[in-house]
Amino acid sequence: MEPVFSSRISIKWGEQEPHEDTNTWVLTAGNGKFVDARIDLKTNIPQWLITGEEQEIPTKDGYEFSLKFVHELDSVHGNDPERSADFGHFKSLTYSSRLEEGEMYNVSEERVMTYKEIWQTIDPIRSSTDHLVPVESDIYDGSSVTSIVWELSDDAKNNARGRLISIGKVSQGIVEYNGLFQCIRTWNNSVVYQYGSHVEEIFGQFMKGLSTHNSQFPWQRTYP
Repeated sequence: MEPVFSSRISIKWGEQEPHEDTNTWVLTAGNGKFVDARIDLKTNIPQWLITGEEQEIPTKDGYEFSLKFVHELDSVHGNDPERSADFGHFKSLTYSSRLEEGEMYNVSEERVMTYKEIWQTIDPIRSSTDHLVPVESDIYDGSSVTSIVWELSDDAKNNARGRLISIGKVSQGIVEYNGLFQCIRTWNNSVVYQYGSHVEEIFGQFMKGLSTHNSQFPWQRTYP
């Protein structure tokens, strides 16, 4: 599969009006692993941080494809995969945008609800931090874009585990460290967002101007 950098445009819960109260980026690598960070627009604090894997499921009638999103790290549900897993059914709207419908947990209302999300596929090469450029059919070739997956395994020192994915110029990482979540976004290795008090210790090797390898956090490249 081709790697995908997705930015959410809006979400509609049940019969509510569509809106967007987060800055949500999802980086999905060529092996189906993903890092999903939803940052509250008002507080600049993560609303939900997720790492996981896409799994294809039988396509629901009327849609182009259906996916199960298996959560591995989940800042809302913790180690409860049955509560955290969600199912999405997709259809294209334009070349760069798609509709996703399904059921998942609503963090604000603390219950599972039906939803409709509009996603935009972003060009990770031509975009900049202040201007996300949607992919264009006559310019973008996803098969030529490199994606890299780095993992901190469950047996890493100091109880740290997580994932960082790079697609083109963009990287996003999420780690749970001693029960606390840390998050970083970089563009050409320059930090554009960070959350948590241990970001430099954990993600230093991916940060321009730091690029330090900390033996306490033994990142391993697992894809490709």
